[in-house]
Amino acid sequence: MEYVAALIFALAIVFIVVQVFKNVYEIFAATFDFFLGDKFHWFFIRKPLEEKYLIIIKEKFPYHQALPNEKKVLFEKKVQYFIKSKEFMPGHDIDQVTDEMIALISATAVQITFGYPRVYLVHFDRIYVFGDVYQSNATGHLHQGEVHAGGYIALSWKSFVFGLMDEKDGRNLGLHEMAHALRVEDSIRNKEYNFLDYDSLVQFTKEGRREIEGMKTGDLTFFRKYGASSDQEFFAVAVENFFERPAELHEHNPTLYRLLSSMLRQDPMAWSRRY
Repeated sequence: MEYVAALIFALAIVFIVVQVFKNVYEIFAATFDFFLGDKFHWFFIRKPLEEKYLIIIKEKFPYHQALPNEKKVLFEKKVQYFIKSKEFMPGHDIDQVTDEMIALISATAVQITFGYPRVYLVHFDRIYVFGDVYQSNATGHLHQGEVHAGGYIALSWKSFVFGLMDEKDGRNLGLHEMAHALRVEDSIRNKEYNFLDYDSLVQFTKEGRREIEGMKTGDLTFFRKYGASSDQEFFAVAVENFFERPAELHEHNPTLYRLLSSMLRQDPMAWSRRY
């Protein structure tokens, strides 16, 4: 009996020590993360972007071209990590996912999340690339792109490239689908959960519904009609315009622009003239 009691006492001591150590570690980690987390993330963990992807982004991705030099380096590191953390899979109508596809799709995801250094859309571990519009297994309908809560993003490469060709028309499939992915990621209980500013999101939804009503009556025509389909579609369409037509969006509805800037922690008007 004495042996059993001693064993129980020893186990209790071990348990208490482990709990104390865990609590101390969590306090230390939280403090470190608050003061140095982003800097540690950027400069010590992330690797430079592979040359084959860097060449493509420098040539074909206007957002990267417009960034100040110090921001370019951070952007490239984030793209590298995004690429390594995802599985890019060819759809039934293409043979392989090319380096260009990987680089530009990843850069678009990083464009959306660039205001959040440690958000990588971790819920989505697979990205399917189709050559053209495709029939979705989830809906049975033809799609140019979709975001599935099961953990994958699908894109038509033809539609994606079309969105990149004119970076000032407010139509960009990549931005649209990544905006949907951002909202899903924000709602999934993982390490990237609930990062969007809640108050800004609530205000954006209210302001967006005013826009939707105006779009339905024909009084407001800045956004394309598809944005009036739902709150989620309006958000995605608004994000397209936020990046591609920032000055025009601000002139049309400065409140929407301010709220998007707050949620995405970016201000495209500050660098849009550099295009």
